[in-house]
Amino acid sequence: MPESPKKATPTPAKAKRVYVSHSEETRDLARFVSQKLRDMGIDASSDDLETHQETEQRRWLKEEIGKSDAVVTLVTPNSLDSNWMQYEVGLATGLDRLVIPVVVDVKAHQLPEQIAAKRTLGLDQLDQIREMIGEAIAQSANE
Repeated sequence: MPESPKKATPTPAKAKRVYVSHSEETRDLARFVSQKLRDMGIDASSDDLETHQETEQRRWLKEEIGKSDAVVTLVTPNSLDSNWMQYEVGLATGLDRLVIPVVVDVKAHQLPEQIAAKRTLGLDQLDQIREMIGEAIAQSANE
């Protein structure tokens, strides 16, 4: 007797992965945003460790951002002058990752040049992140 064909088991879509960039002063806000993203089915991570040696921190960031689909950077008055925020945004851009600035209590004219050129969101617009990542992934697949 011929063997009956097996039904293909659908493969679940890969969860979108996001790194949440933030300043030390906005650690609680980063946790809040990360949880909101996880509630939407997005795998969100951030640097939640207290201390790193700088070379170790850079290596870890490169790995973490490299395996992410996007970087959500929290732009707050505390992060505007942060060298780390600039480094993380530059690293994400260099690795060809989507950068999504989430702006909190900062006016458009205060945004750093590398952020001002990007589409920004407010905290009340986090639900748009999934769509933005999906569009970016589809666009890169077509290139």
